[in-house]
Amino acid sequence: MASIVFSVYDWLVFSAILGVSVGIGIFYAFIGGKQKTSKEYLLADKSMGYFPVAMSLLASLFTGIYVQVTYTKTLNQKCEANPELA
Repeated sequence: MASIVFSVYDWLVFSAILGVSVGIGIFYAFIGGKQKTSKEYLLADKSMGYFPVAMSLLASLFTGIYVQVTYTKTLNQKCEANPELA
């Protein structure tokens, strides 16, 4: 079975993406945003209409499904091409 190993460049890209994500999270946790309570955050202080909330929920749902299906299809194709990976 072939082993997959990250190169130095892979680790640099991975670390940069993770660092940016953590940095954005820390920024908005302490500095940015006006949401002070979970009600303001989750319900947009009841100022959003039904359509934007529905589109956001649908986008989240479809993104999760897409990621799972893409991963499964990729794994199945690799296993069909290389039976020893199964």
